[in-house]
Formats: sequence, structure tokens, C-alpha cells
Amino acid sequence: MSHTTIANIATVDEAAEMFGFNRHTLICHIHKGDVPARKIGRTWIVDLEDVEEWTKRPDRERQCAVLELHSDGESAASIANILGIKYRSVQKALNRAGIHVRPGGRPPLTPEDKAEFVKLWNELRSAKKVALALGIPVTTATSRATALRSQGYEVPKLKPGRKHG
Repeated sequence: MSHTTIANIATVDEAAEMFGFNRHTLICHIHKGDVPARKIGRTWIVDLEDVEEWTKRPDRERQCAVLELHSDGESAASIANILGIKYRSVQKALNRAGIHVRPGGRPPLTPEDKAEFVKLWNELRSAKKVALALGIPVTTATSRATALRSQGYEVPKLKPGRKHG
């Protein structure tokens, strides 16, 4: 804590409320050493200037947004869509905060993505062409087709070795 006066100190709960984020986010960053704090009994005390400085760090803005959306119950894929960032960036931000998200893979498809996939599949009638159009492996395209078919989407089965359309 820097030059602290009584007016500048607050509990973690008070600081989190003042700056508009979850108390667990602040406590996590206190434990990581990102925010200086002192524990008096069972209560963490922070200097509001230190908390403000921490929130103004360039990487902090996105990190806070990710953690807030996650605490509101949003999935990693939803957070990536809402913030317009890569799914992997959301994974890293959550992992840094001690929240483990399945590594690798792709985020779940949105209803719009599903509709686009079905439309392409029905137009192109080829897993290879759909894969090329979407920039995904052929095996992923066929797996998606099977998964969507099981969810009730009209995705016709293609016979192997035959040219369609």
C-alpha cells in the first residue's frame, strides 16, 4: 500500500462495489500479488488508489470484463462473442483467474452458425467443400453434420465416394 490515508482505504467488498466488479475477482488478484492488501482478522483491506491503478492496466480491462461475464453465468463461447475476442483469449483470462476451461477445441456453435452450416451443407452437398468454405477440417464438418442431425436439423447423409450436385 502506498501513502494511505483513512479516506483511501476500504474492505474488499466495498472496493469491489465501488469499482463495479465481483469481490472474488479482487481477492483472486490480491492472492496473485496484483493488488497490494493487508488482512486484519478475517477482513482484507485495500488502498483504493492501488485498486484504481490495477483496474487501469491495459490488460485488466478485458480481464475484468471476462470475469464479470463469467460470474454472471455466461459461457466462455458467449463471452468471446459478446466481447468480440477469440475463444482462446477468454480461456487464458479465465485460467489466469484460476477458473479452468476446457483447453483447445472450438466454442459451441451459435444458432446462426448452425443455420449457416446446414445451408452450406445442403447447397454444397460435400463435406470437403463445406470444410473448405468454413476453414475447418473435413472430420469436423462431418462430426458437426452428425451432431446437428441428432439435434433435429435437416442435414442429409451423404453417401461416400459419390459426387453430389
